[in-house]
Amino acid sequence: MLTVVDDLDHFYLDVKGIDVKSVELLLLLGSEEMWTEVEFKIEEPNPDIGQALLVVMPEPLIKKSKVNIRVHYSTNQNSTAINWLTAD
Repeated sequence: MLTVVDDLDHFYLDVKGIDVKSVELLLLLGSEEMWTEVEFKIEEPNPDIGQALLVVMPEPLIKKSKVNIRVHYSTNQNSTAINWLTAD
């Protein structure tokens, strides 16, 4: 993800039909990159637009910052976007 605004302190993803276990961001700590678990919250579902995953940044980002996101999840019975996959 590339930020398009200054002072980005959170963002949303659609998570309808999945159970989120954790969210990680790839952060530069000193001279090393490290996956770091961050705070998140699943918002109440909205039948018109899905269900939001609120991801909170550990500190605000400036415009044009590059952010790598890793979401650990499992699908559930309400999943619709990946029904074409076979269960393994």
